[in-house]
Amino acid sequence: MGYKAMRLSFERDIRSLYHLWRWKLATTSTLATKYFSDTAIENCYMRLWKLEKGGFVKSICARNGQGFLWTLDLNGYEVVKSNLLETFREHGYKSEYLGHDLLVSAIHQGEWLMRVPEHCEIFTEQELRRLEFYPEWVPKTNMHRPDGYWLLGNGSSQRIVALELELNSKSQDSYLSLGSKYELDIQCDEVIWVVGHNCNPKSIYQGLGRPASDDSNIHSFFLLRDFLDHGWQAKAVIGKSAGKSIREILATSAQHAANLDYMDVLLDLRKKPINPITRAPKIETVPFR
Repeated sequence: MGYKAMRLSFERDIRSLYHLWRWKLATTSTLATKYFSDTAIENCYMRLWKLEKGGFVKSICARNGQGFLWTLDLNGYEVVKSNLLETFREHGYKSEYLGHDLLVSAIHQGEWLMRVPEHCEIFTEQELRRLEFYPEWVPKTNMHRPDGYWLLGNGSSQRIVALELELNSKSQDSYLSLGSKYELDIQCDEVIWVVGHNCNPKSIYQGLGRPASDDSNIHSFFLLRDFLDHGWQAKAVIGKSAGKSIREILATSAQHAANLDYMDVLLDLRKKPINPITRAPKIETVPFR
């Protein structure tokens, strides 16, 4: 079934396709929760299956065969381009690092999966990379592209928080250079770092050009294993907001009070999840390469 022959629903199909472009990928549970909440999850899966047959989406299997993700396919990307009405400086839609991008999408969306609070916004790495024009609040620089930004507002003031997911350590010179870029060229109020088991948060923190006892910088470090266990309730182990949770850093007076934990949904790697799961997989890296 081709692009022209398949009738698409704006509320479900096109919004799902845009979600896959913006975040590069998603689990079945994520798409079902966000765009098919009024129907059985089986109906979401069947719709994705039909979209895959039409060349709009593609399912990707983990190397161990135990996990699945959805990404855009070419027809889906053409639909996004025609509906987005944005100027692209770089065309593309594919994820180059599936495991990394899945974790970024979970950290970045977190408790805001279903609704971004009033006066707040999210800008993804895909948007930073592909779009020609940014919203006024997004830092404008070609020196470094983080894994995304949160805009936090309460109606009268704004804060900008950047996201960095670090699964493998770099050289100290690399971190010193990055610290200088944040200090001199990237105008944001805080950087949330989530680091994997191959990284030493104290070493990275010091490599950015600040001693571990200096609270004047903008960097806060979280362990990936803590995030996988506690979601946005994970607490920073070192840095500007040491002892505070991601939820506390991102909290605004406009934030809705539900504080729902969507980690089970965002990291549920089942292709056709019929029964609910009780907790997201206890993994430090997802089985995608």
